[in-house]
Amino acid sequence: MSNNQQWNRRSFLFTMSGAGAALMLNPLLSWAATEQDPRVARYCCKNIWNRYTQSH
Repeated sequence: MSNNQQWNRRSFLFTMSGAGAALMLNPLLSWAATEQDPRVARYCCKNIWNRYTQSH
């Protein structure tokens, strides 16, 4: 058992629902980087194109 009696299930759920609501209201808070990395964009585009061409 934990010595910290403040963190029970109710307070945990209340805190997590508040954090989830904050992210839903402003999803930009969850982004780690503000600018797009061209390597990531190229990788995503390549994979999407490969899956599209393989399925058609």
